[in-house]
Amino acid sequence: MIKLTSKILNFFLIKINLLVIFRYGRSIGDQLCISSLTKSIKKKKKSLKIILIVSYPELFYNNKDVFLLWKFKKNKIGYFCYRLLNKIKGKSIKEFRSKHPEEGDFTYLKKIKGQHIIKAMSCEFKNIINENEIEIQNKFILSMSEIEKMNSKFILPNKFALVQSQGKSYYSTLKQWDQNKLQDIINNLHNVKWIQIGLDNEFKFENVIDLRSKTSIRELGYLFSRAFFLLTHEGFYSHLSSCFNLKTFVIHPGISMISNLSYSNTIHIQKINNLDCYPCYLKNNCFKKKQLCMENITSNEVIDLIKKNIRL
Repeated sequence: MIKLTSKILNFFLIKINLLVIFRYGRSIGDQLCISSLTKSIKKKKKSLKIILIVSYPELFYNNKDVFLLWKFKKNKIGYFCYRLLNKIKGKSIKEFRSKHPEEGDFTYLKKIKGQHIIKAMSCEFKNIINENEIEIQNKFILSMSEIEKMNSKFILPNKFALVQSQGKSYYSTLKQWDQNKLQDIINNLHNVKWIQIGLDNEFKFENVIDLRSKTSIRELGYLFSRAFFLLTHEGFYSHLSSCFNLKTFVIHPGISMISNLSYSNTIHIQKINNLDCYPCYLKNNCFKKKQLCMENITSNEVIDLIKKNIRL
């Protein structure tokens, strides 16, 4: 019965030129990456109307590539809708997710090798768009009224950089760099006005403007649109930076390849010379006594790289 319903529904959606894309869960960066796919699809097929169902719809406000925008509720009904969509997937109902499942402590990146995650997660869309037609640049649109409100709310320096103290650990505990090294960078680049973003339970730096847990996702986008550069761990912030072509320095662990996660605006700092474990694709529990791919990166190397690429 489900298979028949799926065939009929997908056939009907094709006839009326509608495409349903969905993604459920906590991975906010992955959901933002959908904007690269929708932008590329609309560039190729202008008349196609896209219905997007995600857990973080605020990422897509004002995005004209999306015809209708719906939210998965954070309750049993939301999860039921997600499971139902999975059962009726077809030519016009598709999930933005890699075809490779996570395997224990290993990420799905182990299966995609050097492929960018946006292309890997677009695997169900091959009947609509070729992989080489997908432009790797995310999209986040601020309205003029939003900008005016945020101009009034935030009194910002004319020129500032953004910094994050902690990588998000619920997916991987191996993305975290030494916070003392990050503090050392802040102290040495004393001409830079630093604004710290993130959550209020994350390590607080000295000599920064503290905006931890003081911004919505929309307001965070505004900060990114105004910033001079960003220093961050690999994760959502590097994905968001691509929306604004913001020069971004990413502390990148040896758990993945740079090509999996890079954008034209990102500079990835990764030190994996002579490491026989690279890339390990681990989420947790480094096999070494020390996580050398992160410990080998010095604050002076990052400072030099920033000075080389940014006119301070």
